Amino acid sequence: MGNAHAIMTSFNRAGCIWTLACSGLMTGLARGEWNFDGFSITDASSGNGANYMTYYDGIMKGTCLYDGTGSSSSPDAYKSSAQFCSMMREATHRILYVVCNYSAVMNGISSNTVLVSITPWWQILLTTLEVIAIVLTIGSAAIYIAAEVLGHRKPAAESLSGAGSDGSGEEPAGKAE
Repeated sequence: MGNAHAIMTSFNRAGCIWTLACSGLMTGLARGEWNFDGFSITDASSGNGANYMTYYDGIMKGTCLYDGTGSSSSPDAYKSSAQFCSMMREATHRILYVVCNYSAVMNGISSNTVLVSITPWWQILLTTLEVIAIVLTIGSAAIYIAAEVLGHRKPAAESLSGAGSDGSGEEPAGKAE
């Protein structure tokens, strides 16, 4: 139980202050009393909340990640503030720390883990059936095409009997070149 490394704050306010801009909650309680070492994310910071969920207030008080666009102003307005840039760096550090150390993305895999690919019997059967279906389809198409091509030729007996009028296979005397 416990040992959470990420929290989502509410859309609400704590008194007159938005929860993620409240230093008493973010740094005093979470980081100070509870020793929270993870990162914090906003809850729906776009839309109507953009009017009071400003980047400056949130980042300066411990917010790490915005769920939405946040303030209608851009964080570029604060790029000349060394303190704001330092807090952005700290927010990025917290996010990366949690992803690298506590994320289920790696699922227990380390640099010494050996991965072995195992193909289940049903997948082999399915692949075999697919190959058989493809071969039968190509073979059927080839037979159909061959039947169509051969079906449009004149039979051999017809071509021999029509060559000469006397059945000898020679051209009549007036037709020679």
